[in-house]
Amino acid sequence: MYDFSAFSDIRPSESLTAAGFRFGDRGTQTSRTMMLNEITTLLDNLPADADSAEYTAKIVDENALGKQTSANRRLTGQRLRELYGLDARLPIFRVLRKLWAIEQLGHVLAVYLAHRVAIRTFANRAIALMSQYPMLTLMVVYTVISRWIIAQPIVQEGR
Repeated sequence: MYDFSAFSDIRPSESLTAAGFRFGDRGTQTSRTMMLNEITTLLDNLPADADSAEYTAKIVDENALGKQTSANRRLTGQRLRELYGLDARLPIFRVLRKLWAIEQLGHVLAVYLAHRVAIRTFANRAIALMSQYPMLTLMVVYTVISRWIIAQPIVQEGR
C-alpha cells in the first residue's frame, strides 16, 4: 500500500500560487460548479495565445456567454478566473489550453470529476487518492486503445 500522507501537508506557497493553484474558499476544490459551458465557449472562441484582457473583453464587453446584466458578466469573469486562471502567464492555465486543443479535455475532466467525488466521499485524502488509480488506469488504457484504432489504416476492398 502506498503512503500518501505527504499530500495532506500541502500548504499555500509562493511557487504554487505563481503556477496558478488557488487556496482558500475561492478555488476549484471549494467551488460547487465547474462552469463547463462557460469555459468551453471561451476556449473555443479565443485563440490559445489570448491574454487575460482578451478573456475579460470576450466575457464583459462582447457578452459571449450571454449574461443578462453587466454585473452578471463581471461576476462570471471573476468566477472563471478563480476556477481557471484565464491568464497565459499561469503555467497551469497554459497546460489547460494545450490539453483543450488536443482532446477538448474529455479524459482529463473525467479524471478530475472522479477525483472531486472521491474527495467528498472518503474522509481520508490518502484513501481518496488511492481510489483514483483504477479510473486513471482505465482512462489511460481507453486513450491508448482509441489512438491505436485511429492510427489503423483504412482499407477499402476493390469493387
